[in-house]
Amino acid sequence: MIQPAAGAALVQPITLAWSAVVDPGGPIGSYTWQVSPTSTFGVIIASGFTNASGDASIPTRTQDKVSGLPNGTYFWRVKATQIVGGVVFALDSAWSPVQSFTVVGLGPAPGRPTFTSPATGAQFHVHEYFLINWTAVVDAHHYLLEADDEPTFSYPL
Repeated sequence: MIQPAAGAALVQPITLAWSAVVDPGGPIGSYTWQVSPTSTFGVIIASGFTNASGDASIPTRTQDKVSGLPNGTYFWRVKATQIVGGVVFALDSAWSPVQSFTVVGLGPAPGRPTFTSPATGAQFHVHEYFLINWTAVVDAHHYLLEADDEPTFSYPL
């Protein structure tokens, strides 16, 4: 496990990072991670996974972000899933050794995205599809898009 360092005190969002697993028996198709308030993982309060891209030349991601945790000490672990025989069968590794970190607060709020298309005031036919694009924001964990037919957003669509 690369990040966070064992026992680190951190502000959110937190990047979980681990070393890639290399197995001669087949490619790693995904990694699964878990975060718990106990070292026995009786309660899982956050979990996630990273999938292979489908392109064998691109390795499966070995990091992910977690946020929304109350202040306190947490434990995390990760395991790899190997693809065996194509997509027919998968084999899980054992969980990594458990590591702890402490959440001490929130980091700064991410920046504000800007819409790049469609242009303000653009009109479309009721059966026409269109893409909504915006600028990427550094350290954004996810984006929430709301639409409404009035500027007050009192009843979002």
